[in-house]
Amino acid sequence: MTSRTRMPGVAIGIVSSIDPVLGRVRLRVPWLDEETETDWAPIASAMAGPGRGVYFMPELGDEVVIGFDHGQFDFPYVLGFLWNGKDAPPRKEQDIRVIRSVNGHEIAICDRKIAAGDRGYVQITDAHGNQIELANGRITITGIGMVEIKAPLVTINGRVVAPTVNPI
Repeated sequence: MTSRTRMPGVAIGIVSSIDPVLGRVRLRVPWLDEETETDWAPIASAMAGPGRGVYFMPELGDEVVIGFDHGQFDFPYVLGFLWNGKDAPPRKEQDIRVIRSVNGHEIAICDRKIAAGDRGYVQITDAHGNQIELANGRITITGIGMVEIKAPLVTINGRVVAPTVNPI
């Protein structure tokens, strides 16, 4: 396609190449044909700016929504990412907001009210099963192995815990 080709509106593309340094991707456009690939497309992101912003790069093969600057095919940009019949969201509950990585690390925010006074929880879980949960006035740390706290001073229940020599 040439720079004069007009593409009004938005379209769907499939991620074919990733440039994580500049936060951009190239896309196959199967609705046009199987071989056509776009120029590098920047990814729209919240608070994008010099050294800041929300940084989530897609994976190869992910489905995206593409827009074209002033309708010009040679100037695509990624507006967002899509779930579809093949690729489902990481959770099915409407009242749980989730960020989940490819490896399974997850941050979940639950806005469900289970009982009176309950305001949900915030949970951070790694792919191994270690977890930190903040809920209803308590913080729960669950480790599948050792839980290690490193600091010059640690207090528990208002008492100072004296540093020890490595017991292991």
